[in-house]
Amino acid sequence: MSNRLDKTAAIFLAAVAFFGGCVHASTPIMDAHFKITFSVPDGFRESTETRQRAKASYAYSRLPDSPGHLPTLIILKGMGGIIGREALNDFTAPNGALAKVSTLKWKSLDIFVARVPENANGQKALNLVAQVPLKAEAMTVTVFGNADNEAELQTLLASVLATIDGPSNWLTNDQRIDKLAGLAGGGIGIAGVLFWMSRRKKKTA
Repeated sequence: MSNRLDKTAAIFLAAVAFFGGCVHASTPIMDAHFKITFSVPDGFRESTETRQRAKASYAYSRLPDSPGHLPTLIILKGMGGIIGREALNDFTAPNGALAKVSTLKWKSLDIFVARVPENANGQKALNLVAQVPLKAEAMTVTVFGNADNEAELQTLLASVLATIDGPSNWLTNDQRIDKLAGLAGGGIGIAGVLFWMSRRKKKTA
């Protein structure tokens, strides 16, 4: 189960020493592989070292507001394939912590988010890892920071997800209803034809 959320949730801390050489991230960003556009909030800079260490597609960092605090990170990483709509349960993360799974809206879809606590440089830290069911390849979006800033991290994750625009392999509820209605309509149509054919045979018999 935890392999679907991959291991991005516990490997971002080494990036702190590398922020000085980062450049501003461009917004909006277009990605031809994932077939998406997305934006990065103001104040975040691209972090090449974090991206390389996390083996991610994109990584951004924001320096802490006060000395001694952890940086805030945003990491976008492909999952190597598409994902289904099967429910995810709470699980034990690679760092041994209990990861709590909840849902969050992306477009009109309820996607899964894992809340993974960890200890970073003696401080309580938190990873929020969302799975985005993109049609080309599913993606995890992770935000990381001090655990006592959880409300801000939740808002940050929601804001990043809100900017991601691209096709999904999941159907929306409305699309699923339309599909079912179309199938039902097709069934009624076939039944009507068969009924008409049976009546015609009786008349000509």
